[in-house]
Amino acid sequence: MSSQCVSRAELMITFQKLEEQFKQKKADVSSKESDFESARNVLNASLKSSGNEALKSIKEGNHLGDLLQNFISTLSRTEQEWDNRILGREKGTKFRSQFGDSLLVFVYGKVKSGKSSLGNYIAWGSTEPTADYKKLVSPKAKFFSTEQTKVKGGDGKEEAKRNQEFRVGATEATSSIQGFTLPGLTWVDSPGLHSVNAENGDLAQAYVEHADLIIYTMLSQAPGRASDMVEVRSLLEQNKKLLVLLTRSDAEEEDTDENDEIVKTTVMKSESNRKKQVEYVTKELEKLSGKTNVLAEVLPISTCFAERNATDLVAFADSGMGRLFADLQLISTEHGLQIKLETPMNNLKNFIAEVQQSTQPLKMLLTDFRMQIQKQQSESLLSINEAQLAAERDMNCKITKLFSTQDHSTIDSKSLEYQLCSQFIQTVNTQVDAALEKLGRQLEKNLNEVFDSSAFARLPEFEEFTEDRKFFKIRKGTKRWWEAGLTIVGTIAGAVVAGPAGAVGGGTIGGLLGNGIGGKAKAEYGTQTVKVGDNTTVIQQTAMNSYSGHVIKDYVQNSLNQQLEPVFASMINFINSATMHLERFEQSLRNI
Repeated sequence: MSSQCVSRAELMITFQKLEEQFKQKKADVSSKESDFESARNVLNASLKSSGNEALKSIKEGNHLGDLLQNFISTLSRTEQEWDNRILGREKGTKFRSQFGDSLLVFVYGKVKSGKSSLGNYIAWGSTEPTADYKKLVSPKAKFFSTEQTKVKGGDGKEEAKRNQEFRVGATEATSSIQGFTLPGLTWVDSPGLHSVNAENGDLAQAYVEHADLIIYTMLSQAPGRASDMVEVRSLLEQNKKLLVLLTRSDAEEEDTDENDEIVKTTVMKSESNRKKQVEYVTKELEKLSGKTNVLAEVLPISTCFAERNATDLVAFADSGMGRLFADLQLISTEHGLQIKLETPMNNLKNFIAEVQQSTQPLKMLLTDFRMQIQKQQSESLLSINEAQLAAERDMNCKITKLFSTQDHSTIDSKSLEYQLCSQFIQTVNTQVDAALEKLGRQLEKNLNEVFDSSAFARLPEFEEFTEDRKFFKIRKGTKRWWEAGLTIVGTIAGAVVAGPAGAVGGGTIGGLLGNGIGGKAKAEYGTQTVKVGDNTTVIQQTAMNSYSGHVIKDYVQNSLNQQLEPVFASMINFINSATMHLERFEQSLRNI
């Protein structure tokens, strides 16, 4: 970007001039933030209200209710995520507001990529300044420390503020948001990314969006790694302004002094080596969208080499630090005010874009929810049919068994009605409960409230059937008795007169006399009431007609529909309402 070499003192003068411009113009996005909050509150209230109304129609334990509750829980988690992001924005906005009159530069990069050393050099002109050295520097930086993680081995509480410098050298040198201010400049040193302690990287990411300018540091030992480019891509997608530095672009060489003793000296890496690294990283940046937000060429630097050659203008220029100062000066004078004004608005737009993305899973969940409802409705129709057939079979068996074991002579229609009604209620309850259980329902609806015995045909009273029938009746006469008696008398008389032969003859004569004397038998008709059957078969058929067939089908269907239809109606209303409110919310976001 700039081929000039600017000293640290010249850069400080530039920032002092920029401070006055910042005081004159500040971005105000409060009204748009208020619009966003209003739209978000309306959405949350509407979805919760719709969900609660739908839940009223669903008994506890019903899987449709669980699905709806899961959606409401997801909504609550999404709302909580929004709240957390808003809280982070509020922290960042408050943090940013403290430095509204300066360019907010945020140093971002992996662990041990030279961020703290660079910050100390910008603040004091030394990577590890002594107390005496600090007294000589003007203007003096004012260090601060804010939010901090609890990572073991990181900097202590307000360590940078207390020591007026950043700790360097430790594995986890930085575990807090710390920085310093100079007139017109706020420099923020962040915890390293991809640390073994994720908390540090999370803290850095929570604040980086509020930077006006981000300096991304890559170690020259392995510049342009995929993990670095992922981070850079994310920043560019957020429309952040970047400078990319290849830090520690130096090496140690051994030489002998005048006493032939071996000494180590710090030198810059060869020009060809640095050029290859710059070309490689530049090509990787070219692959990314938003690459125009990289405001200067990739720059190899060495704070160590610059510090050791502060008085050698050629060596200082070779360190890359003079170019960095020149780039910062040019950015401040040409883009500083615009960047300062655009940053908070870009931050809000980025946040709104994130919220818009987070509504997509909710809309997908609603679509899945609708599909589950439709699937459930189809399954309910099948379950109703199965319950109807099962109830009919069950009731037919019970009626048949009841009549097959009934003593017909003791049939009591009232008692039969009671038994049949009880069997009917039991059958309907059993099959409806089975259907609801299959559908995942555990409703505690008492079907006795639905059942109306008055709707059924009354059983006829039991009665015996009788009729008067004519029949042929023989009344026996006296002929046989007279014949038998005179036969006996003749036999006895014959025996007295003529012996055995006389007995036979006397008996024959006596019989003939008796036949003549005795009266003849007569044929006549009479009447008598007799039991010929009963109407048990009619009663059983009436029971079959009244408690089976279409009757039981209708009651099973009505009973299940009374349980299911209100639920499905509530679910569909909720889906329609939630979809409408989400679409309105998205429209509100587009209008901000």
